[in-house]
Formats: sequence, structure tokens, C-alpha cells
Amino acid sequence: MSGQIKEKKGPMDDVDQDAQERALMARAAKFREKTSKPGNKLKVVNEVVNIYSDGVRMSGTIWRGENVKPGDKLPCILLCHGWGGKRAHLDFSYAPKFAQAGFVAVTFDYRTWGDSDGVVVSLDGEQQLAKPDSNGNVTLKARIVRKVIDPEWQLRDIDSALNFVMGIENVDVTRIGLWGSSFGGGHVLATAAKDHRVSAVVCQIGSINTHNNWVNRHPDYKGVTAIQKLAIEQAQGSVFPWTIRRPIGLDGSPNLPKVVFEHTSNTIASVDKIECPTLILAAEEEELFKNEDNSFLVHDMLKTRVPTQLKMLPGGHYNAYEQPAYSTGLKNAIDWFQVYIGTPTSNL
Repeated sequence: MSGQIKEKKGPMDDVDQDAQERALMARAAKFREKTSKPGNKLKVVNEVVNIYSDGVRMSGTIWRGENVKPGDKLPCILLCHGWGGKRAHLDFSYAPKFAQAGFVAVTFDYRTWGDSDGVVVSLDGEQQLAKPDSNGNVTLKARIVRKVIDPEWQLRDIDSALNFVMGIENVDVTRIGLWGSSFGGGHVLATAAKDHRVSAVVCQIGSINTHNNWVNRHPDYKGVTAIQKLAIEQAQGSVFPWTIRRPIGLDGSPNLPKVVFEHTSNTIASVDKIECPTLILAAEEEELFKNEDNSFLVHDMLKTRVPTQLKMLPGGHYNAYEQPAYSTGLKNAIDWFQVYIGTPTSNL
């Protein structure tokens, strides 16, 4: 690698997001500790695990009902969060509810996010690396890259999490569901299109057509020409994805050329390969992108091929995580999974 890495101050840098994240993760750790053994009020238990994706450790949580026995085989839901979303949030808000409804639920942090490890990048440039020791280890100057939105990395992380799910005791590997929200909504569609181990999908407020959604959104790189130039600069080493300014209102820096030029081929272009029942939940007042280019388009593409429904949630994009949209979306998701991968009737 060459060139000096220079950080750009983003519009959200005046907010101490790292402190907020640490507080959220600390609260989640306490919550997981309280629900780690039977007898808690929620009647669920969790187990913190490590999942490895391309050699990078990701932190995950397995949630089960407290009465699940070693020989029981249950359907499993893998939860995939959106842009900058944390496993900590899913552990508070969604996974225990799915476990209460009779599923095994699995959450995880993508690489470079939350409790997961970052990606190590050498800063030694063109210098000759030190000779490895007897264990193959070298000492070098390096950077731990964190909070990068790289759709290819995240799709690989979902693949790895799915592989991990297949080895969990209590999971019926013929009944696997994917739940994804926002950027993760597009991810679960892309995953279901190529991995037919997936038996049912819920895509909530999905950012799916990432080319249309992002080609003119970033304040510093608007339009195809500007983003193509950015791709050249990244290849030359004069700009790196983690040095790009954070988009307004979002956490993390995007690998923008991948988001704009590559990811839509994984989502919109592959929808015709989805073979499982798919529920689409869209925000009535979606403000971040056009529903017509995303949820509505996917529903139209699927409705003559597989069981699918389009349901609307009240409010805007982020209202999906607040009442009343939160409860509406959660119940719709549980009902969908109960029909297509099967559990007892929900008490929600």
C-alpha cells in the first residue's frame, strides 16, 4: 500500500458516537448476563459465541427458549442488521422475541463493527516485511480498520454466519429463515437468491437498489463519474474506504464504489433466483430512498413466482424501530416465519 492515510472530519464527528456505542454495548452485555440462565422474566437464554468470517472473528449470540432440551430441533432465524446496526440492538429488541416464539435466533456483528474484530491493514507501504518467526508471525506497523460499510464483506459475513448456524445444536437445518433490516434487508435477499438453504425471508425497510439509492447521496461523491474516479483513487491508494466522510445521519464510512456499482447486482439483479417465501415490510413514509425502486419493485418481481406479501409499516424509515411500527413489523415477521418454517403459535 502507498500514500498517506488522512482522516476526514465528517458531519457526525461532533457527536461522540464511539461513547454512545460503548454505552449500548455495555447495556447489552448486562442484558445478556441477566438472560444467560433459565429463570429470568423473559424465559429465554442466550449464549455468546465467536463466528469466523475469512479468518476475522465476529461476535454472535444464540438465543433459545429456556425449556429447549439438547435433543430438540427447532427452526432458526439469522438476523442481519443494517447500515451501522449493532448486534447489541438486535439482542435487546428482536432476538429474544423470536426465541419466545419458539425459534432459535442468532445475531452477530459484521466485521469491523460492534464487538467483532476489525480488519488489519499494513501501514508499512512498500517496505520489506520482517521475516516471519517460527509460528509464521511478523511484526509490522498496522491499522485496525473499523466501521466500514463494505457490502461484499457483509455478504461474506452472512455466509459465514449461515455456515455457523448449520452446526448449532437444536437447529433444524431444513428450516432456516433470514431477517434483515435496512441495508441488511437487501443483504438477505441477495443471500436467499444464491443460498437455497434459506427457507423463508423477511426484508424490513430494505435498502435494495443501492445504485439508485446511493449514486447521488454522498455529499462528496455525487454521480457516476465522481464515484468512478473514487474507485480509481482507492485502487491507487490515495483514498481508502475508511477515510471517506461519513454520510449525514449515518455511522461508518462506505466503500462507495462497491455500494453503487456492485451491490445492486447482488440484490435487484438476482431477485429472480429467490425460491423461498419472502415478506416485504416497507415504511409508509420512507424518506431515505424510493419504495418504487426498492420494496415495491422486489414485490412485483416476486409475486408471480413465490409466496410473497408486501405490508406497510407506519411512519418513516427509522420509525420501524419504534412503536407502533416496531410491534407491527415484529408480529408480521413472526407470523410469516411460523407459516413457512413452523413454530407453535406466538403469544405476542
